[in-house]
Amino acid sequence: MKYLGVLAVLVLAMPVPAVAAEFFAFGGGDKQSMALIEPARIQDIGNGHKVVPIDNVSADIGEYLDITTVEMDCTSSQWKVVSEILYTSLDPNSEPIDKTSVNEPGWQTFKEGSVFQEYFTFACHWPDVPNRSDAAEFPDIWAAANAAANAIYENQ
Repeated sequence: MKYLGVLAVLVLAMPVPAVAAEFFAFGGGDKQSMALIEPARIQDIGNGHKVVPIDNVSADIGEYLDITTVEMDCTSSQWKVVSEILYTSLDPNSEPIDKTSVNEPGWQTFKEGSVFQEYFTFACHWPDVPNRSDAAEFPDIWAAANAAANAIYENQ
């Protein structure tokens, strides 16, 4: 019986593998960046408003991850930036830089046909998004961002 108790403690102490997260990719229109949205992080805050982190990976001059969190007004087709944090590398230990203050304050209207309209449609209609692409699974945003950077390099 003592053996079973020790075995139970060892099993409970073992690390549990991370559950993979689903990310959907959107082209930035310039072939040097890609936006990733993880549906599990879309928050419905009521009254037709949703908060969506959009993870933008760029592989132009250098690799970086820009996590811009936006609030979408799904009833009037508007959006505003809640926060923007820039990481100057695709390493989770890189220093975050708060760039929130460089964004336009207040609500913005997106242009028809813009990539931002795609983000808006995805967030406001999730999970019933028309013509959505397949999801890719990664353990976290850092793995997803590195895979996106590799895809950008391969397609240049």
